[in-house]
Amino acid sequence: MSQIIIPWLEAKDHIKEADVLLFRAPGFPSIGWGITAYTGGIHSHVALAHRDGRHLYCVEQREFKGGRSVLLEKQVIRHKNQIDVYRADSTIFVPTVEYDRAKPHAVIEWSEKHLTEEMAREIVGIALSMTGDDYGWRNI
Repeated sequence: MSQIIIPWLEAKDHIKEADVLLFRAPGFPSIGWGITAYTGGIHSHVALAHRDGRHLYCVEQREFKGGRSVLLEKQVIRHKNQIDVYRADSTIFVPTVEYDRAKPHAVIEWSEKHLTEEMAREIVGIALSMTGDDYGWRNI
């Protein structure tokens, strides 16, 4: 897998609402290192990008901190070259599963959905509504 590092000043104008921010784990010893040792991945934390006017924010749930929204630029400075940005495909297929006991198998129908800017705002809105809440699976 290849990695392209884009300087913050070039990248920030391309980041959109609800882009996924994946944080690479710091080294040993850290909670992030433990997460990646268990999962076998390279990322230990996930957040969403939120654009509020000209400012970009990182909306997240953090251990020991809870739900919060912080300037993404400060996270970029703190986690230099450790934040990977991903964007969901604009077209997704959502399954609807129907099960009929008389038939030996379920019937799955797929419907095509398009990720709109309004949907992206709704997704981030849900994450923003959890800011100020305690961290934990119960709240997420």
